[in-house]
Amino acid sequence: MQTIKLFLNVYNRAFNFGQAVEGVRSLLLELKEVSPEFAYWDVLGKKRFEPLRHDLSDLAGTLRAADKPKQKYRYEFSALDADGNLTDESMSREGFSFSLFSAAPDSRGGLAYSRPDPVEITFWLGKEYYPAQVSMTFSPENKAILNGRVMHAIVDAMIRSWDPDLLEVWSDDFYRTAVSDHEIPRMLRAGWFNYLRHPLIVPCLPDKLPYAVTGLGDDRILLS
Repeated sequence: MQTIKLFLNVYNRAFNFGQAVEGVRSLLLELKEVSPEFAYWDVLGKKRFEPLRHDLSDLAGTLRAADKPKQKYRYEFSALDADGNLTDESMSREGFSFSLFSAAPDSRGGLAYSRPDPVEITFWLGKEYYPAQVSMTFSPENKAILNGRVMHAIVDAMIRSWDPDLLEVWSDDFYRTAVSDHEIPRMLRAGWFNYLRHPLIVPCLPDKLPYAVTGLGDDRILLS
């Protein structure tokens, strides 16, 4: 089996730090309903992994510490507090970046993953002139997750929590082989799952769709 990657883009929506945190929280809560594999998470901080509480009550504080601006870069941020910490209203020209890894229930953080072959979620949110992006990376050892039913549930959770404009799920090897120009990789849509939101798409669909095509509302479609 191969490494599987999920990518999504959210266009034309700005994120301050508070909105970024709530986007992360929404996704983690959705994923908890999908599989017990997603019940616990570690956040990659400045120098070590920091475990999140099961109820996510420490999420904002942990992400705030993980992405605290270095003093020489504070000019790129707005609405910092007197100690240079991010506030809910903070904006950033370079955006906010968080990396989370599925964790063991008894994780104490540290310098290594708390479980083998974790699922990684990376968020890039709020960067000027760029879409917000979320990615998930699944090890081939995660056999409980890498089946069609569970992956479909993960895709559904992503769509509900982020309302993206574009979402794709690829095998890593296939992506690298099939996409010849990595500067414009979205020119090819041949992934395991492909989701697109566009007002002209749904009116073009026939009344009867193949089982692998799902119309979602008036302006979006999911192909698998």
